[in-house]
Amino acid sequence: ISNCMKLLLNILCLLGLILTSCTTIESLSFDIIQPAKITFPVYARSITTVSRKMPGKEFNGTYINGYENLQKLSIKTRKNLGATIERSIINTLNETQYFSRIESYGEIDAEVLNNKIIQGIKDSTSTSSILFLKSFSIEPTLIDFIYGPSSEYYTSTFRIKIKAIFDIYLGYDIQPKTIAFTDSIKWDSYSTNKEDLHQFIPDIDECLKEAAEYIGNKVVQQLLPSNKNVKRFYFNTSSPIMKDADRYWKSGNYDYASYLWEYMYETNKKNYFKAMAAANLALYNELKDNYIQAEIWARISIDLFKDNSEERKMMENYLKELKKRIEDDQILRFQLI
Repeated sequence: ISNCMKLLLNILCLLGLILTSCTTIESLSFDIIQPAKITFPVYARSITTVSRKMPGKEFNGTYINGYENLQKLSIKTRKNLGATIERSIINTLNETQYFSRIESYGEIDAEVLNNKIIQGIKDSTSTSSILFLKSFSIEPTLIDFIYGPSSEYYTSTFRIKIKAIFDIYLGYDIQPKTIAFTDSIKWDSYSTNKEDLHQFIPDIDECLKEAAEYIGNKVVQQLLPSNKNVKRFYFNTSSPIMKDADRYWKSGNYDYASYLWEYMYETNKKNYFKAMAAANLALYNELKDNYIQAEIWARISIDLFKDNSEERKMMENYLKELKKRIEDDQILRFQLI
């Protein structure tokens, strides 16, 4: 063989090694069910909503005009926001059909519910659990901006910051479980003249109504299992086996893809390729809800990847998320029966 031919063969061999070792990270996302913050036993899945009688219907906040001057902002409402929150919770809960019975008790002039009040509510509504709106506060902020040297363009943002605390009395439990959250909702407007600056912001009562409904939807998310979108990844290379597995995976033939990854893991002598195959098998088993098997493959992959490599770090982070899913799965078994 001539020297030129030898050189050509060496180049081709080197090119083949480069192509087969070229690795890409394929991303995907899917929905999972995450458990509720509060677990209602089966015997406690009938509920009454109660709200504490709030003393005033005036809320104080801040107004920032276009020149960054701070002024006091005070808003008033004619609406009973506690009742609006209750209605929002009840309407949302009714749509889920998670509770066998849902009742509204209305307002009560008490900061905490003692045993006598609790029993009275349960007796009058024939429910086993109570959701008590213990307190909520609203802080409004209005910010006006002026753009341009001659004040030719205006924007405005009206934001309502919400704080709410709920006590939940489950079944026969005397001590409540408490959920609290702080969030905000906003409305934007704009204009070329100052007089019409707030034209796209609803009136105060409508904004407060939307804020109260927002509270209701938020608390329901704490009470029921819900969907959550998660991001995952798998490894692909230019080797024929991995390319075929990738085609099967993207066409929805997950089982066929897993067969090829298993073959890659069993037959390849290089730890790097075995690690990628093991990582992909971890994802496959997670999608099949085989969490224990997924954890085994994830640990195998981590052990095979080199220390401090990016791939190992990615799999270590994946394993943390997988272990959280395993913990959540134990909770969901009780919440979904």
